[in-house]
Amino acid sequence: METALSYHGWIAEAVYVVTSASLGRSREFEMPLGRCSFARVPQKVFYSGVTRIEKSFGDLSEPSLHAGESFMMASPPKALTDYVYVHRLDWSSAHPIIESLRADRSSLSGIVTEEFDRLLSNYTSRRVLHFLEGLRKDLNR
Repeated sequence: METALSYHGWIAEAVYVVTSASLGRSREFEMPLGRCSFARVPQKVFYSGVTRIEKSFGDLSEPSLHAGESFMMASPPKALTDYVYVHRLDWSSAHPIIESLRADRSSLSGIVTEEFDRLLSNYTSRRVLHFLEGLRKDLNR
């Protein structure tokens, strides 16, 4: 979640644990390259808001990847929503995102109405729905 936000340039902080959403139970592993965790995030369509990113020969900005390799990456709004669910945060506006994650407000303003609609229809958690409605209201979408 934080890795996706960092990858997309929404947060400037270094990420020391790669946390991935999972339909299975939550787990953590120590890997040679660092700690990796899987957090259960129940949702109706698991891959909604997730895209496959493939590295081409001319785009090797990620040093750990080789040409032709690919990975799945959540969109920033999806990663943020999963983050709120996993950490059980009671956020209802953009303020804690800017303060706690030190995200740039201009990044948040890039969330379009369709993304809010897709996320709202994908989660059943009241905490997540409250967060999305509050964020939408705060951003006037």
